[in-house]
Amino acid sequence: MFLLKSEYNTAMIKIVGKDLMRDGVKIGWIEGEHIFDENGHKQGYFESGAIYTYEGKRIAHIEGDFLFTIDGKKSHIDDLREHVSGGTISDLARGAILLLIGD
Repeated sequence: MFLLKSEYNTAMIKIVGKDLMRDGVKIGWIEGEHIFDENGHKQGYFESGAIYTYEGKRIAHIEGDFLFTIDGKKSHIDDLREHVSGGTISDLARGAILLLIGD
């Protein structure tokens, strides 16, 4: 597994409705394909198998059972599911949450 922001804070992220929670504290939310931090700042989005920053820079993509970052690091989708629980979202969305606001 590559180093995700969430590894700096080992607590899992739980999806409750549209809210992203860690240890009972709201750290952001998901709205469609867009990820926002707790202050309402758009951190990025995901679409068509890829993850982008809020500026539109592609930072990762899903290929088979792996998430690859643009610098060649990869993580198995099972690791994404382990760090982001709850909700009925795609593995791509879970990866976006970890990469964009996981810390």
